[in-house]
Amino acid sequence: MLLRLIPQRGGDGTVHGIIAMNDTGSDALTIFDMDLPHLGNFQGYTGWNGQTAVRNANGTIDVCWAIFVQVQLVRDDDSPWSEWIDEDAIVQQAGPGYRGSQVLESGMSCISVPHQAIIPWPSASLKVG
Repeated sequence: MLLRLIPQRGGDGTVHGIIAMNDTGSDALTIFDMDLPHLGNFQGYTGWNGQTAVRNANGTIDVCWAIFVQVQLVRDDDSPWSEWIDEDAIVQQAGPGYRGSQVLESGMSCISVPHQAIIPWPSASLKVG
């Protein structure tokens, strides 16, 4: 899969190939904060979409920044399998021991996507602080 910041929102055209692990229980594409530089210059990017609450698989709730990105599905030979698809993603702080995406010999990155679900924000039942 290819990932990029949306050019019409200020993305500089940098395309980053990733191998995404499909987690059918997740509602959100997760990008770790340490991996943002792989998407090019995001200063001045207008695709940021505020903050959203995210419920993790263990029931805890994180408040994360939301961002609009584009993804493109590719075949095994990296040729396009789809057009660019607009996707909502969340930016999550990388946990202890996370060293960023692992670049494979093919030049693709291998990332893990935690199981998460976006919940309504702000929520009257959620108390932050």
